[in-house]
Amino acid sequence: MSLEEYRAELDKVDKVLEENFVRRMQIVAKIGEYKRQNGIPTLDAGREAKVLEKHTKDIAPEFVPYMEEYFKAMMAISRKYQDDNR
Repeated sequence: MSLEEYRAELDKVDKVLEENFVRRMQIVAKIGEYKRQNGIPTLDAGREAKVLEKHTKDIAPEFVPYMEEYFKAMMAISRKYQDDNR
């Protein structure tokens, strides 16, 4: 494959990530509203630990630290969005 072909493939993956990000944030907004209405704090460290464990257990070991970083960043963005809308 050429560099342009690799980049075209990456663009396709990025488009799916973009669509999933928007969908995720829509759900995050609903969760944030539920938490606000029920006096639940934004951060649920136990839940976040379970998410990390779930999404790193079946991937190649060399990707685990990067997947953890990816999900930690995504969860931090989600918390910020919830906090900004409190």
